[in-house]
Amino acid sequence: MTGREKIAFSLAILLLVVVAYMQVYAGFTGDKDWLLFSARMWVDGRRLYVDIFQPNLPLIIWFYAIPVWISMHVPGLADYEALSLIGLGLSAVCVWLSVRLIRLHPAFAENTRRQVEFALLLAYVFVFFPPPYCFFDREHFMLVLIFPYMLRLMPGLATAKPPLHIRVGIGLLAAAGFCIKPHTVIIFAVLQLLVMLRERSFSILSGLENGIIYAVTLVYCICIWYFTPEYIAVVVPMAMATYSAFSHRENGLIYMAFAFFSAGLTFADFRARFATPYRKDVYYFIGVCCAFAAYALANNGWVYTYNPLLCILLFTNGWVLWEFGWLKREHDVQNLNSRPFVFGARDCIINFLLNVGLIVFLYAKAFTVGPCDPVLGCKGSQPFVQYLLSHNVRSFGFMSLDFERWVKVSRLSGAGWDTRFNHLWMLPKLVGENKESAAKNRWIVDYVGRAYAEDLTLRKPEIIFVDSGKPAFFGRVVDLNIPQFFSTVPEFKEAWSHYHYAATIDECHGDQNDDSSASHQATGCMFDIYSRSP
Repeated sequence: MTGREKIAFSLAILLLVVVAYMQVYAGFTGDKDWLLFSARMWVDGRRLYVDIFQPNLPLIIWFYAIPVWISMHVPGLADYEALSLIGLGLSAVCVWLSVRLIRLHPAFAENTRRQVEFALLLAYVFVFFPPPYCFFDREHFMLVLIFPYMLRLMPGLATAKPPLHIRVGIGLLAAAGFCIKPHTVIIFAVLQLLVMLRERSFSILSGLENGIIYAVTLVYCICIWYFTPEYIAVVVPMAMATYSAFSHRENGLIYMAFAFFSAGLTFADFRARFATPYRKDVYYFIGVCCAFAAYALANNGWVYTYNPLLCILLFTNGWVLWEFGWLKREHDVQNLNSRPFVFGARDCIINFLLNVGLIVFLYAKAFTVGPCDPVLGCKGSQPFVQYLLSHNVRSFGFMSLDFERWVKVSRLSGAGWDTRFNHLWMLPKLVGENKESAAKNRWIVDYVGRAYAEDLTLRKPEIIFVDSGKPAFFGRVVDLNIPQFFSTVPEFKEAWSHYHYAATIDECHGDQNDDSSASHQATGCMFDIYSRSP
């Protein structure tokens, strides 16, 4: 290894160390807040899908309970910090498994330098590329755990025979990854299809790794049915009826455009006619990218569902670069292509730098705001925190379409959270329904109204924050007065009669107002405060 190469490797490792620190430092971001908070409530004895209303499958809550438990027994360690440390550890395990596999690939066998490059590429894909709000959230968790399984199925390792304990480890990790969300069945199915088309055989379906995945999934389904039957009886029907309206799907077009741009740069000068030790694997990873694209499109357009796709594209980018290097060594560059790098390696480098530039920007934002959202920071939480602290409020609840601020409000104020919903994702679909649809979904209104009534009656939160007038969801105004909407439920009407209007917070401008006439301004960022009567 030359002096320049040693310096390059040292700088790459140093950057990874810095990024690993940032993932821990800025781990208080995104949906991980609510998942960790749900796990903490579950550890404290609340019932999942009864006292904690979650649209997510229970596995992610059970997993997040581990860093919560650790934080409760290790002084000075926050749950989000423990989660990031566990994520770094699992990433290291999956990189190690992947390196054990890649040693069996003809293009990597007996080539230590290339194996080190492979490990660094994976470390960047797993640790550097995901922004803090994605790091070991559900999709990133899934990607890391199933990656060794995807690698195991690639053409270059079709005849390889890894040790039994490696295969068992790969199967167990993949099983956990595929159980994260129902949509992952798309990725699993496409991977099976890619292998069956290549091998002209169904033998992949009965392989050891697949057998482990089937067994773990069956046990998991039984656990859901036995331990959390409410998820099947209530959450699934409610989500199927209403969750499609609580989406960000149109913004998904932006992320998909970026994915196409990234793929276009990588394959701008790709030449299909050449056979190399890497070529079949390139085609396989293109198929894997398609699987992740289908997975992202099947979801509701949230940015984190596209992150695994971009990660796989970045990994494929590195794989194609290795192929370019092989072509440069094995062929006369001038006869193939007059460019300094063969077949668009320049474009791959530009692609990598563009992706790195975006992530560096997010890390810089995270560093300036500390453990808050890397883009929005904590600004939106401060008026609520100030109100709670100034009025010495010990417990609060809310009725809101917003799902980002409330965990931060509870964490920063120290006030307890005493309503079971973190956001009313079912309301956009229910509001404005025709009579037939409204009658069909009446059970949802009754269920949510009675759930709120139970929280208000038994837990007695001191104040309730309410999206006022016409609450907005990502710029779309929902013409809705939430307490009035649920007043048709007798139990809710009775429980709500113990609360009276106290003030209004204009979250957009950060001011407070005691004039009740302000409570119905349709700004999309007004919150009425209701206080419990003595």
